[in-house]
Amino acid sequence: MSKRGSLVYQMQQALKGVFRPGRRRYHDKKYGRTGMIRGIETMQCMVTDNSQFAHFIQKHWSGVRYLEQVTPEMAQAFIADHTRRENSGGYIGRVIASIRKLDEACRKAGIFPADCPPLLPYAGEEAVSGYHSDPRPLAYTDEQAEAIITRITRDDPTVARLLRAMWLTGLRVSEAAYLRAQDIDLEAGMITLTGNVNHTKGGRPRDVIRMELWRGAADDGILGLTSDETASGERSGWASR
Repeated sequence: MSKRGSLVYQMQQALKGVFRPGRRRYHDKKYGRTGMIRGIETMQCMVTDNSQFAHFIQKHWSGVRYLEQVTPEMAQAFIADHTRRENSGGYIGRVIASIRKLDEACRKAGIFPADCPPLLPYAGEEAVSGYHSDPRPLAYTDEQAEAIITRITRDDPTVARLLRAMWLTGLRVSEAAYLRAQDIDLEAGMITLTGNVNHTKGGRPRDVIRMELWRGAADDGILGLTSDETASGERSGWASR
């Protein structure tokens, strides 16, 4: 280990240099602010991904001790290893984003020269070739999803209703966990998510429209909500997070 700490530690310190919690990426994009890590969970994921990258480097390039010695060849080999092990495209995409953020942080800190080739360039850029993951999602069939929800209903009906709402509307886990009754319009078949309150991705507000599916589920009573509850803004059993 060098006097500057392990390679893992050096990567963590570089990422800390662009970690600015407390604001939303939505506003960063709106006002042209780039390069910052805003979310605590995002920071945790990027630290984890780059720690694995550091261990991979130490395993295959034992002489590398300093962050400025990391090369595009190492980054491409790390992604190729994930591809070889057939990790999901979504996970590989996250790892790619983490390495690119490390690259950006190192340039801001002066660890990488401004004119050095990027660790993982985008398609069309010079130096080494870019990489794009090939997503291979394996979604549950309707029968599988129904069987899972039915089984969970016996143990925890509240969680089952939450899962059904996610299944019908495509809500993310955090969005569903922070969903409130007043966010739901049963008559219009719409959910209105207001960014920070509902913990949307990047803090962006959005509307979720699943009119026929949503109305049918509400009419059948399987969501545990009524029009009176949503109109009054009262919290339902599955929206009390």
